[in-house]
Amino acid sequence: MVCLAEKTANERWANLARGLLCTVSRYARPVHGGLNWPRIIGEEGLPRCQWSHGAAGIGLTYLTAYRVLGDASYLETAIQAAEATFGYGDFRQNYTQCTGLAGGGELLLEVSRTTGRQLWCDRAVNFAEQCLVYRENTPAGDA
Repeated sequence: MVCLAEKTANERWANLARGLLCTVSRYARPVHGGLNWPRIIGEEGLPRCQWSHGAAGIGLTYLTAYRVLGDASYLETAIQAAEATFGYGDFRQNYTQCTGLAGGGELLLEVSRTTGRQLWCDRAVNFAEQCLVYRENTPAGDA
């Protein structure tokens, strides 16, 4: 909805996006010095933190909302999501976009671009370096 609000400049989409973000914010839970979201509403534990569901992907949504709607609270939520994402680290022992380091690294990099803070760039580099652990030497080269 945020992207529709941006593309159409229609306040109806912006208001729907604000309502949705308000609902999502209610389910944020503190963990690892930041915020994460349960996989299912009402779920007690926070075993995951990934791009497909959890702080890494939700943080990117809040960054987009901040860019389009200009509400500083959306940036703060994105930063808190990035903090949790970094805290989870390589919890899945996986380098991929959806469930691994690449998705979390994307959020860290985008927070760095948005805030200009070196901390987030350093953390994104940390995740990229962790991805290199999964590199394999094959007859055709590195994979």
